[in-house]
Amino acid sequence: MNRFTLCLLAAAAVSVRAIIVLSIGLALVGFPPFGGIAHAAVSHYTSEPGFRANASIASTETFDEFPRPSYPIRFYTYEIELDGVSYQTNKRLPDPGQAVWHIWDSPWSTVSAPGSLMTNAIGTHTISFGTGKRVGAIGFWFQSWNGDWDVLLNEANGAATLVSISHPLFIQYGPEYHGFTSDIGISSLSVSAVDRGHGVANWSYDEVSRSLVVVPEPSGLIVLLCSVSGLGGVLLKRRK
Repeated sequence: MNRFTLCLLAAAAVSVRAIIVLSIGLALVGFPPFGGIAHAAVSHYTSEPGFRANASIASTETFDEFPRPSYPIRFYTYEIELDGVSYQTNKRLPDPGQAVWHIWDSPWSTVSAPGSLMTNAIGTHTISFGTGKRVGAIGFWFQSWNGDWDVLLNEANGAATLVSISHPLFIQYGPEYHGFTSDIGISSLSVSAVDRGHGVANWSYDEVSRSLVVVPEPSGLIVLLCSVSGLGGVLLKRRK
């Protein structure tokens, strides 16, 4: 007889109500003997229709709301926020007068004319949704000349998924789509330029789609603590 079975028998001997309270708490946090909710891995889509068919999209940023002919629109801060999405780069430019981010109208970098988001800071871009917030889906068109990139997705439970993108030298690639979904939520993703012999180059984002930005529900640990507190209350009442 394993220790888990012994614990159940001991709890049952104390109070049927106590074991009911504890069982509900364990089930809510996904404790294996009670089943819980299984978590699927991050899903990666390389077509926009496939992504949209499996994601509940709340908003799409096309970067087209800025007036022409004032392009490019320049941002001089290392972090900008558009449509509930924060874009931040860790690369620091040597010239403080140089724009970090651009809303660009170059035809090679744009999917939905006229605008797309580019940067001179070729390093790691972190895309997030606010402190403690997450989305169930995020997707975008990605465009560059050449280079290699690592896309790292961080889920709400701390799990990380790595996806690599590679463009050989001196070839202008058409835009390619990358969409991601998670049943527990994506808290952030980072796109990092990595030189694996193909060099590095500017890249752009267009049509960044996301699901609703939400605040996580109470963690499983909190639920479990509440259940244990309920068990304690039942035992205390019994003693009285």
